[in-house]
Amino acid sequence: MGLALDEPQETDLTFTDRGINYLIDKILFDEIKPVSIDFIDAVKGGGYKISSSLPAAKGCDSGCC
Repeated sequence: MGLALDEPQETDLTFTDRGINYLIDKILFDEIKPVSIDFIDAVKGGGYKISSSLPAAKGCDSGCC
């Protein structure tokens, strides 16, 4: 899972948190819900952490190779 800038589509759900709009395809959302997006602020850099019901990918066994 990852984040990207995009324009809303008819097939998207829109969620707003702290003034930020998040879009997700309705079908994808049904497959992976619940979804959580957190911003992690750390001394060595921060970023967004996305959690969902999808199992974590593990090496090439996940089909990424």
